[in-house]
Amino acid sequence: MFKKIFHKILFLTALIALVIIVFPSPIWAQINNLLGQTPTTNDFVLSWSTDSYVPPDYEGKAMPTRNGYIKVVAQPIKKLSTNPDSLYYRWLLDGDVQGWAGGQGKATFTFQVTKWPGDSYTIESQILDTNETLISDESVTVQIAQPTLLLHQENYEYFLTNSFQTPTGQDIKINAVPLFFNIKKISDINWYWQIDGAAVSSAGQKDPSQIDLNIPSGKLSETLQKDLSVSAISQQDTGQSANADLTIEIY
Repeated sequence: MFKKIFHKILFLTALIALVIIVFPSPIWAQINNLLGQTPTTNDFVLSWSTDSYVPPDYEGKAMPTRNGYIKVVAQPIKKLSTNPDSLYYRWLLDGDVQGWAGGQGKATFTFQVTKWPGDSYTIESQILDTNETLISDESVTVQIAQPTLLLHQENYEYFLTNSFQTPTGQDIKINAVPLFFNIKKISDINWYWQIDGAAVSSAGQKDPSQIDLNIPSGKLSETLQKDLSVSAISQQDTGQSANADLTIEIY
């Protein structure tokens, strides 16, 4: 029994070798694909971007948020002997082939975010040449972000965290900076400011994402604390919101 199996294996091996010699290129490509061959070199890299809101001067990378879109592009990292537009691109999302997104020259894959903050997507690009040989297999994982608010004091370089101190007799402007909302512009957000739990009217305020604080002059026997808070809610999707709090210590 063992000898029969061994002889069959030898026969199949010899047959494959003969086929490769006679018909080298297309047959070898198909065999490689059937065996799930991994490319020895990758000439592509995956880059991604998203349409979530960040300020024009924001130096970081915009992170995707729920209901927004993620765009992934397969880019060659060097000059190729083959035009990238002639290659076949197969896209997978969390391991599932997205047949509608693949095809010749389709080096870009765009999809809508339906997961919640903290979850992530794994996007994979398999690229094949005209002989159906797998020449690149790259993947990237993208985490979904929670909309965020940062507080910034005008004319100061750094963002405020937790608390800050100021003497009496000061006029202070505090800006709330939204990040990663699924909006087009900052005016698509409703703003709610509070000091010590009491709502602050934004009537007459040119920019509702900013609050002007007037701290009267005078001597204090001890440090006075005021709790400042702000909430931001998307006008298009009330499920998208963020809060920020700051303790102001006046001396």
